[in-house]
Amino acid sequence: MKELAKDHFKSLGVKRLYATTDGQFFLNEGRCQLHAGSTHTVYAIDNEDPEQAEQVKEKPVSVEELKKALPSMSMEELQAALLHETAGANRKTATAAIEAQIAVLLADGRSPE
Repeated sequence: MKELAKDHFKSLGVKRLYATTDGQFFLNEGRCQLHAGSTHTVYAIDNEDPEQAEQVKEKPVSVEELKKALPSMSMEELQAALLHETAGANRKTATAAIEAQIAVLLADGRSPE
């Protein structure tokens, strides 16, 4: 899990991630627990590179720009965008738009993996 988390730490610049045994990563422990339910175990993973965790984050794109880009994004890109958004600006409208697009892909039968 720690190896998989390195890419997320690098792109998000966070100090801690939460992961489930099915390989999903979350910034929020509560969301991770909800996803895990009774079938998966939750792990807290700390960034082992403290300089990386302190990097200055870029200014996020506008919510309107994000909404325009969402339909062309893959499930993996959407999940990364959701992680990035909740770690950064954490805008409710942007988070809701990303989650809605993920739901569309899931309804189309696309796997979250």
